[in-house]
Amino acid sequence: MASPEANSRLKQVLIPDLEKIIKHASWRKHSKLATECKSVIEHLTTPNQNPSSPTTQSDPDSSPSHPGVLLYFSLFDSDLILSPFINSISSNHSKAVEPALDAVQKLIAHGYLHGEADPGGGTDAQLLSKVIESVCKCHDLGEENVELLVIKTLLSAVTSVTLRIHGDSLLQVVRTCYDVYLNSKNVVNQTTAKASLVQMLVIVFRRMEADSSTVPLQPIVVRANGAGRKGRYRWVDDYVCAGVYH
Repeated sequence: MASPEANSRLKQVLIPDLEKIIKHASWRKHSKLATECKSVIEHLTTPNQNPSSPTTQSDPDSSPSHPGVLLYFSLFDSDLILSPFINSISSNHSKAVEPALDAVQKLIAHGYLHGEADPGGGTDAQLLSKVIESVCKCHDLGEENVELLVIKTLLSAVTSVTLRIHGDSLLQVVRTCYDVYLNSKNVVNQTTAKASLVQMLVIVFRRMEADSSTVPLQPIVVRANGAGRKGRYRWVDDYVCAGVYH
């Protein structure tokens, strides 16, 4: 478990959003989600609480002592704490989605989440990838506030110095922003998505250049393509794939 100081800081970040989720998830359909949030609050607020032992001992990554993706916490604790936020974001209940997105964005912005998000990586990389995937998918709700929070969270993730997005996770981030840019009914969200997308791609290629000075920086152009969903994303893949899998 984290030190008392680290735990106190994390409580200030997470508990207000957990309480909002509980408030909006108390009815029967989402009662399990509310219970999960209450369990995490109890876990964070109970002094010197030892984490429960993982049910699967054969996986060394499940050990309570294994470093986690949440700063100062083990991988087991990280999974326990992040789980209600992932489930809230995936609930399709906008009143629960918004505080969960807000919490994830703050975790990233304040440097609490660290490591590499890659669905093809280890257990920790897959957990981070699951967080990013849930954020990307919830923009399908079509809610303007949710769209803006999604863009804000994804931009924080790609620009973070403690969290690195790789492989399919990065492609999914870029495609999500492009989808909001094309399909949002809110002009502000469209403009924000476009600006964020350009910033993300610039950062991806700058980081790629830092790793390999022989790779030329491609021009970055945000444009719509009317050739269907697959065609719309082709330019994204062409520009990003070299950096994503570098």
